[in-house]
Amino acid sequence: MVFLEERVATTLVKWLDRWGVKHAFVYAGHTNLPLLYALKYESGIEGFATRREDQAVFMADAYWRMKRSPPPAIVVVTTGPGVANTVPALANAFFDSSALILLAGISPTQWTDRARLEETYRYGPEQWVEVMRPITKRAIYVNRPENALEMLVRAATIAISGRPGPVSLHIPVDILYHKMEPRWIEPETVKPAKPGPDPEAIAKAADLIAKAEKPLILAGGGVHNAQAWSELREFAETFSIPVTTTFMGKGAIPEDHPLSLGVSGICGTGHACMAAREADVVIAVGARFSEMHTIGYQLYRIPKETKLIHIDVDVIEINRVYPADVAIIADAKLALTALKNALIERVGKRALGKDTWIAKLREYQSLWEDYVRELKSSSMSPLHYARVFKEASEAVGEVDRETSVLFDTGLTQSYAPAFWKAYSRFVSTNGHFAQMGFATAGILGAKLANPDHPAIAVTGDGSFFMTGYSIATAHEYNIPAVWLVMDNKAVLIETWLMEDFLGKEAYTIYMEKKTGTPWNPDIVKWSEAMGAKAESVDKPEEVKPLVKKALKSGEPFVIDVITAHVRGYWAGEFLKIHPWPLPTSFY
Repeated sequence: MVFLEERVATTLVKWLDRWGVKHAFVYAGHTNLPLLYALKYESGIEGFATRREDQAVFMADAYWRMKRSPPPAIVVVTTGPGVANTVPALANAFFDSSALILLAGISPTQWTDRARLEETYRYGPEQWVEVMRPITKRAIYVNRPENALEMLVRAATIAISGRPGPVSLHIPVDILYHKMEPRWIEPETVKPAKPGPDPEAIAKAADLIAKAEKPLILAGGGVHNAQAWSELREFAETFSIPVTTTFMGKGAIPEDHPLSLGVSGICGTGHACMAAREADVVIAVGARFSEMHTIGYQLYRIPKETKLIHIDVDVIEINRVYPADVAIIADAKLALTALKNALIERVGKRALGKDTWIAKLREYQSLWEDYVRELKSSSMSPLHYARVFKEASEAVGEVDRETSVLFDTGLTQSYAPAFWKAYSRFVSTNGHFAQMGFATAGILGAKLANPDHPAIAVTGDGSFFMTGYSIATAHEYNIPAVWLVMDNKAVLIETWLMEDFLGKEAYTIYMEKKTGTPWNPDIVKWSEAMGAKAESVDKPEEVKPLVKKALKSGEPFVIDVITAHVRGYWAGEFLKIHPWPLPTSFY
């Protein structure tokens, strides 16, 4: 290629365009204007002006979760409070392993450390790189115009390799304006590194599984990022091994598949928890054994009675909680393929484990279904979460199984693992950092990444009000997302936790001071003011028809669900039927 002199910002954006980036989520500021100009007038990348910087990051985060392949979306922000507004959302993406590239314009180099407007300078010049280090895979400061493209290529490679994650690139505005003949690097050089499994570890794992009487597959979020859905399903079906997932792994196998037990953990299905407890060999794929998943680290009987085969692309997760009998540091897709082939060599294509193993799990499933039947069929009004989620997920299944579904932080995360059935891999939640407002804003990015199918955010009113301004963006760009808002006028998990441990709640219920009455702004009117259709529902039999109507509407649609002050669902209550030494709480 032959280049004339052009702005560095132009070169960077042209490279992203040639790499295949389709979407950029931006917020304008005085230090990123050359990037915005290049996006709009010098590239084929579609830009979206967001209403706040964290919204832009949430959109890029959810975009990756639905796409799971490079290139990711990019985010463009300005210096000072602009980049500061991205911090919780970036942490959310980092701890959930979502790839994105953040381009932040910063103060010009000639005025560095002079306390120029919005420079973060008190303890050193332009310290945002230091702030970003604990919450990104890499934070990079560009100090020379001739190095800018090289740094962007490096950022792209880091973001999509191994465990994916966000990378931030901090570029002084004078460098963005600087004109030069670019040092071009072909985008084809950027390829994600995918480590393959050690053959010796595969052999040991295959020997262990072949002898198992009660084998169990645990699929975590790493299955999604490796795009190992087919490999997981083939592995399970070849040997008739039941599958449970973490909440982050929900949808890695359709939950109406005969071998699916659903999510295990504190808010999972009873039979999935029983399987985790009783398995003699657990094959964990891309799972990190959080306290929520392990019910306070007491669900599994590892290492005394259960052997662990732990597959993860990131060595830092191996032996963090439980010692692995076999550790396989590898991409999940490659590891599952190698493990399947090794097992076929040993036992052929046949069911493994005792004949009674799956039958026993079906008995547990029947017991659990009996246990939750009343919750699922609740006729109460205001509505019960369990009934709403059952009806709404059935609506998704009937309209389009590949609908993008995002769950926001709140009591939704207590009921969604067990009561919302996932029909496809287009399902996610913010698992570790749990930043409120993620799904409310992110659903727009999810829709853009999975454009041929509907998209629905399942959120509480607390999370909804944190990033509900995203509805305005949906209207402006005609993004037909649906929001299912659980309207209970409270931060409900904290309400019942305080009542349990302290006797009464404090500051967890929103109310008018003069009347003491619980209160919210009118969600329907607020949503309509931002350009969405909106309706309220308080009768259980009306939930499914309204969700189906919203999904089929082809425009932004908010459903205000008038919800009761119910307590969180905890699988441990079901497990108390059995003589397990489980804790009664985490606190």
